[in-house]
Order: sequence, then C-alpha cells, then structure tokens
Amino acid sequence: MRVENHIYIYKGPTDEMKLEEYINYFSNVDENKEEIINTFKKKFEYDFLESSQLLIENNYLYPVSMILVNSIDTLAKHFTGNCSHKKIGDNFEEFFRMELGEKLCGENSEVDLETLVEQFYKEFRCSITHSNSTSLQFTIDEQISKVCLQDNILVINLKDLRESIGRALDEYINLLRTDNTYFKKFIKVQKKIYNIKKRISTK
Repeated sequence: MRVENHIYIYKGPTDEMKLEEYINYFSNVDENKEEIINTFKKKFEYDFLESSQLLIENNYLYPVSMILVNSIDTLAKHFTGNCSHKKIGDNFEEFFRMELGEKLCGENSEVDLETLVEQFYKEFRCSITHSNSTSLQFTIDEQISKVCLQDNILVINLKDLRESIGRALDEYINLLRTDNTYFKKFIKVQKKIYNIKKRISTK
C-alpha cells in the first residue's frame, strides 16, 4: 500500500512496516525468520481479522464474506507454496480440507466434509468473489452455530468462520516456526509476491 510516497506492508494506528524494511529481512532469511513470520501474521490480522470484526459488528455481512474468503485464499497460497493462478481452486480446497473443515463442522456434524469443501469453494467463495452474492445453495445466518444444513441449503455463521480462520492462522504460524518445509514454501510465495529477489539484487 502506497501512502505519501512510502510503500507499506501494513500501517496500523500505532504500528507500521515499510516494504523496504521488510525486504531487508530477506538478505538473511534464517537469521530474520521470526521477524518475517511476525510481519506476515500482523499484516494478516490487520487486513483480514480486525477489519472483518469491525464489519461484523456493524452488520456488513457481504463485505465480511469477501474479506474472509480472500483471507483463506492468502493462507492457502502460502500453505501449498503454489502461486500459479491455475491452482487457486486446488490450493483453496486443500487448505480448507486440512485446516478449516473440521473447525467449521464441529463434532457430530450432519455436513459431510467433502461436500462442504466443494460447496464452500464453488457456491460461497466463487459466488461472493465473482457475483457479489452467495449461491442460493449456500447462505449466511448469524443465529446458527457452525455450518449446518437447513432445507438442503448449507448455512454458515460468519463469526464462526472468522474465529476458525483465526485459529487456522495460529496453527499455520506455529507450522512456520517448527516445520522448515512449510517455511520454505512460505518464503517462496513471499518472494514472488514482493519480487524480493529482484529488489535485493538491485540494491
């Protein structure tokens, strides 16, 4: 984000990270591992979790839906390490299946996990992203808990979705700190997003 000739990774009310400062961390990824991970976490929280909470409190449910599905896209891309536009759906469904599905269904759910994965991507994520509306087969209801079926329609609570994404973020951050395979995938995606290799080589 560019603000007054400065490019920021994030800019909060009391804290900020400029792109140039963040790029410097990549000159020694191992030494600056924690700083890189914390920057990603803080940006994710600012951009997705905190902003969606404000919208939920003011009952702006469609913008919340857009923000939250974008947050899943972001986590999915980093989780799989795949930046290809052709793999967006595959990334999303893999991450959703492994990290979100059970959190949203809860115990003893009547919703089949594979059905939820497929329907959430096609009828919720893609419909919100491309049509500014959920499909008639997938809707929002803030009175229910978890994902459930009502008259053969999948229903989701956005507060539960936001909280589940927050838990998935925490688990992913822990993976980055403890599993070098996931950290390498993460670094690959971050370098692609910010064109870091070129930026470092031109210094």
